[in-house]
Parts: sequence; structure tokens; C-alpha cells
Amino acid sequence: MSRSRSRSRGRRDRVTKVYVGNLSSRVYERDLEELFDRYGRIHRVDIKNGFGFVEFEDSRDAEDAIRGEDGRDFFDRRIQVEPSRGNGPRRSGPRYGGQRFKWRLEVEGLNPRTSWQDLKDFARKAGEVAFTNVKTSRGKKIGVIEYTNEDDMIYALKKLDDTKLDGEYIRLYEEGKEEDSRSPPRKRRRSSGSTDRKRRRDDDEDDDRKRRDDDDEDRERRDDRKSGKREEDEREDKPSRSKDRERERDDDRDDDRDDDRDDDKDDDRKSDRD
Repeated sequence: MSRSRSRSRGRRDRVTKVYVGNLSSRVYERDLEELFDRYGRIHRVDIKNGFGFVEFEDSRDAEDAIRGEDGRDFFDRRIQVEPSRGNGPRRSGPRYGGQRFKWRLEVEGLNPRTSWQDLKDFARKAGEVAFTNVKTSRGKKIGVIEYTNEDDMIYALKKLDDTKLDGEYIRLYEEGKEEDSRSPPRKRRRSSGSTDRKRRRDDDEDDDRKRRDDDDEDRERRDDRKSGKREEDEREDKPSRSKDRERERDDDRDDDRDDDRDDDKDDDRKSDRD
């Protein structure tokens, strides 16, 4: 009898109501109901200003909904889905089973658009994350990451510090560590800007010089070929011109002889008449 009462009390203690945060103002109750009704029978849907609640009849359906929908893009927003612990909005990400851990990192340089869920997804690259939170302080977006063990925290410092999140280089520091002992930012090669433009200009100039050198070489080869052709033509034309001149001289001599013979004939005819 007592065992039966214990099982029924355990079922009642399990969560059937889930909190849905970061909702768009365009979301209505019917939209939430359509999103969550595939997980099981819904008892009630309630929407507030920017957040809402979905209550299931069975706690197992609520657990499935949390696993399936937390972090989903819904009406251009990444929604936060977690067990309900009250009737107000959540100010940060859910904790790891309600526990607190001492392996915490401070985060600086966050993009203003970065949410706690974005930060949590990013932090999971280094290990098991218990909790994340983001806030704006003195006009700057800062955050905190809480890991479940020291090894993951140390690995995050090595792997994720001074890397990009949402287009911004972020810095990670162990919470409570003196600023003087913090590591300096890594030296990064500029991937854009004046260095790349100068490299492109140098490459273009090298290409232009190479093209000009190639054109000069081609021009010289063409000139050499033309010069050689002229010399060869001149060598071939020289004997032919010599022969032509000799032929002309022979023709002139023949003409002279013919003229002499004609003169002699004329003289003989004249003498005969006399």
C-alpha cells in the first residue's frame, strides 16, 4: 500500500508544465499548441509578454517536449524550453539539475545579439556545461559559463579563448582570477584589410612584370627571325643579282657588236655606190 502511494506521489511530483521563453510578439496560443501537441495531450497553454507556459497531462510528454524544442528557431527567435519553476520569465539558462559548480568562466567581448543559449552551444565544444548567462554591463555584453568539472573548464580556456562567436572574438577568464595574471590575446594574422590588399597588389604587379617580360622575349624572337630571314634572302638574292648584271653586260656587248656590223655594212654599200 505504501509503495503504491509512493509511486503515485512520484508521478505527481514530476513536471508537467514547461516554460517557453524568448517568444516573438507574433506568437499566439494556437501557435504554441500546434508546436507542442505532437508530444502528447496538452492540458493548457498560456502566453505572457515574451514568454509562455504549456502544461501537459503526462510528465513524460513534457520531458520529451523540453528535449525536442529547447533551442529551436520559432518565428525568427531561438526559444528556451525548460521545466516550469514559477510564473515569471527566466533571466538565464537552466542549471544542471539545480546544482551549482565552482568551475566558472567569465566571458567578455560578446556580440550584442548573442543569447545565453548561443553561449551555451558554443561552450559545449569544450565539455559538459551546467549553466550559462549573459547580461549587459556598462554598455558591454558579458557572460558566464559554468562547467561541471575542472578539466572541461581548463580545456575551454585553451580551446575557446580568443576565438569567434557570432562574428566577434571573445575572451574567457577564470572567475575571480586577478587581471594581471590573465593571458594576453593571441596574435592573429589579419585575414582582410590592408595586408590582403597589398598582397593582391604585389601579386598583380608580379603578373604584369612577367607578362611584359614574356612579351619582350616574344618580340625579340620575332625580330631575330625577321633579321635572319632578311639576311638569308639577301644571300639568296646576291648571286641572282650578279647573274642579272652579267647578263645585262653580255646583252650590251651583243648590241654593240650588232651596231658595229650594221655600220660596216652601211660603209660597204656606200663604197660600192661610189
